[in-house]
Amino acid sequence: MTDDALLGRLNAAVLSDTDRRVAVAGFGLACAIGLVFAFVGLDTRSLWFDELFTAKLIEPWPATTLFGRIVTDLHPPLYLLTLGAFAQLLGDGENGLRLPSALAACGAIVVFVLGTRAAFSLPARLLMALGAEAAKVVAQEFEDGSLGYVLYHPR
Repeated sequence: MTDDALLGRLNAAVLSDTDRRVAVAGFGLACAIGLVFAFVGLDTRSLWFDELFTAKLIEPWPATTLFGRIVTDLHPPLYLLTLGAFAQLLGDGENGLRLPSALAACGAIVVFVLGTRAAFSLPARLLMALGAEAAKVVAQEFEDGSLGYVLYHPR
C-alpha cells in the first residue's frame, strides 16, 4: 500500500470518527432536551376527558375499593394502581395524573437506546429516539387541533 493510499484511508477514518462524534453530540443533546421538556408544562393544559375519567376512577367512592373500581375499566390494573399512588402523593391535578406517563415515556426511550445497542450504532439509536420524541410533539399538536387545523385547512 502506498503512502498516499494509507493517508487517504487515515483521513477517511478521522472524518468518519468526527462525523460520528458530531452526530452523537447533536442527537444526544437534542434527546436530553426532549426528555427534560417531557416534564415541563405538565400543568399548562387542563385535564382532557379521558384524564378526568381516570381521575374519577381512582378517586375514593363510598363503599368501594380501588380494586373494585379498577375491574370496571379497560386500563391495565398496574397503570391505575401506579396512578392512584401518584395521586395520593401529588394530588389528582394535572401534575399528579400526568407525571407517571411522562416518566414511562422517558423510561421507554432510555430502554430503547440501551436495549438496541447490539443492532444499531449510537448515532442511529439517538436519531430514532429523537424521532420518537418528535412524534409525541406532533401527536400533541394534532390533539390540540393547532397543527391539524393548519394541515387540513390550508389558506
